[in-house]
Amino acid sequence: MGKYDKDNRTVVFDIDGVIASAPERGGHEKEVCAYVEGRFGKNFLADHSIEAAGYIHLVYPGIPEFIRWLVRRNVRIHFCSTGVKRRNDELVPKVMNTALKDESDETRARVLKGMRVFSREDLVRQQACNEAHGLVGETVYGGEYHKILCPYIVNYDNLPNTLLIDDDVSYMAFGEEYNFVGGKYYGYFYRPDGRENAERRREDFIELCRGFLFAGVVSEIFKLSDSREFCSLTESSKIVQYGDGPEAYVPEDRTFFQNTYQEPAFYKAGLKALKTVNPELEFPLPLPKSLRDKDEERPVRLSDAERLELRQNIDERAAEFMKDAAERWALSTHHGEEEEE
Repeated sequence: MGKYDKDNRTVVFDIDGVIASAPERGGHEKEVCAYVEGRFGKNFLADHSIEAAGYIHLVYPGIPEFIRWLVRRNVRIHFCSTGVKRRNDELVPKVMNTALKDESDETRARVLKGMRVFSREDLVRQQACNEAHGLVGETVYGGEYHKILCPYIVNYDNLPNTLLIDDDVSYMAFGEEYNFVGGKYYGYFYRPDGRENAERRREDFIELCRGFLFAGVVSEIFKLSDSREFCSLTESSKIVQYGDGPEAYVPEDRTFFQNTYQEPAFYKAGLKALKTVNPELEFPLPLPKSLRDKDEERPVRLSDAERLELRQNIDERAAEFMKDAAERWALSTHHGEEEEE
């Protein structure tokens, strides 16, 4: 079946901003926990709090159900985070145990045995890769590290049916753009600043409900792939996230993820999918009217001409770098031959 093997799928999760939010990073953990309890109640805090590495992580609503939804479709699950190994190795099993508490012992054992957790120590420094491709910081590849899926996490045959879910586009690897499922770079969904009685802004919903967004995008990708005999996850991802035809977004466009996280249809699709594993699940905050009606100004994407120019510039720099690298290699080889003589 190759790249169209629908029984051979993998999802790789980032942690911070996808699975959980760590208020300790802001230096006010106790304040935040008190605020969350006051705003959402003791049950919410208890249900969404996991301690790892000595501090509290607040797991986004819908994430345990999302993991369970994937497991019931026999999708392999891995985690890849720039967090330190000590934290990741403690937090991930706790999240997984929460997600799989109602699954059979056999299922839990199978999933955990096949799961891998990649941490900062395992990632490839992005600067060297960018230089190798002639890429510069102002592109979407401008972060410090790459989360390269192939060959570090999956092999080449599995790459077309692998998705990486992350909130930071700069971790996207060159050549793996359509494996990437992205959302808004995360902030804290709690703000202990006296706004408890204020009307919730659309940003609060976007922050707190990001688990539903990711589930919605992925479920739509799966649905499209399942509906077509020859359609890998990456081919489906390209259509679902960027559109089809001449008006489609491209990964080099810095505004392209705003096409997903401002779309209420994805949140609703996520809730619908996750209700199949937890019928009582609901959004923790009501869907804002401004998001439903889209009455706020939408971000302006790059024009087709600007995006084409950006892509061409990247390709030209990459070609120039590879040409220079080939010439340097030839010179070094020739020099080595002279020394041997």
